[in-house]
Amino acid sequence: MDSHTTITTKTSKPLQAYRSSLTTSSPIESRTNLFIINNSIFISFFPLYFAKFGFFFGWCSAASARIGEVKRVTNETNVSVKFNLDGTGIADSTTGIPFLDHMLDRLSSHGLFDVHVRATGDIHIDDHHTNEDVALAIGTALLQALGDRKGINRFGDFSAPLDEALIHVSLDLSGRPYLGYDLQIPTQRVGTYDTQLAGRNSHHIIEATFKAFARALRQATEYDPRRLGTVPSSKGVLSRT
Repeated sequence: MDSHTTITTKTSKPLQAYRSSLTTSSPIESRTNLFIINNSIFISFFPLYFAKFGFFFGWCSAASARIGEVKRVTNETNVSVKFNLDGTGIADSTTGIPFLDHMLDRLSSHGLFDVHVRATGDIHIDDHHTNEDVALAIGTALLQALGDRKGINRFGDFSAPLDEALIHVSLDLSGRPYLGYDLQIPTQRVGTYDTQLAGRNSHHIIEATFKAFARALRQATEYDPRRLGTVPSSKGVLSRT
């Protein structure tokens, strides 16, 4: 473009007229002129473009408190969970099972979720009941925190390597209950001393699973700004049951 070319909008108003209509204190003056030079029609949609994103950010702020809280009490366990999807990775879990606490810390730190868990149970018998009820309470708290799921990515996919172990997690927060589980864990317990060979380390397999799940869940629950708060489904609704 040579220096004598005249840029006009669809109304054929000269560029200089647009410059003169903006005060020197206008924060968008230089950007407005740039938009006119590169694409004169964009100036017509400038307010609408930012109005849409203004709506999204306003909606996102109003919907930002995505927190689920659950208390589950049975004859075998007493569990309370608080799960904040929009946290900063604060882990605060005491279940009486050190390895489970360790895994919940990984869920929190890699998903950037604030996870608060308190649990007591009949671990003098075994860890099964406490493990199970903590999982049920976390799942219910997550369901509460997700709400109507408007604006989220919905899908998450992540592979986590940990030395010789490689775990892949792919998930869909559709609300439909399904689990495909194909972990080959070679030992029944992860003790305090690791005697397992490379490629057969149960601790690494389980920890990488929690890390991959945390990252995939983070992807799926984060807001997609292009959706502008709409449900990520062609049906217009995602089931909560």
